[in-house]
Amino acid sequence: MFPMLAGNAGDYAFGNMANVINQLMQHDPNRHGAPPAAKEVVEMLPKVKVTQNEVDGSAECPVCKDLFAVDDEVHCLPCNHSFHPDCIVPWLKQHNSCPLCRFELPTDDPDYERRRAASSST
Repeated sequence: MFPMLAGNAGDYAFGNMANVINQLMQHDPNRHGAPPAAKEVVEMLPKVKVTQNEVDGSAECPVCKDLFAVDDEVHCLPCNHSFHPDCIVPWLKQHNSCPLCRFELPTDDPDYERRRAASSST
């Protein structure tokens, strides 16, 4: 007969894979994701008023999903996506990209910017 194993036999097979993945993640320089958007860039984002045309088109903030109202002030990212300031600013304090299309804004991290420039030139 076969000896009884404690637990599931799959735990032994996949346990080693989990260790390998953990080790790779510990050595990944980007494991925490991209740094936040540069403070100056966030402060300089264009602020525009929502128009009746946009309201008629059922324009909504992609973060909170609330419909925009006429004369709401929204922040426009360079990718042309618009957000309520209270929705996008906290996001950009943690991420440097548009939450919809992942367009990257500059950061205050020179190492990250160097790696980004090197990867885009290859």
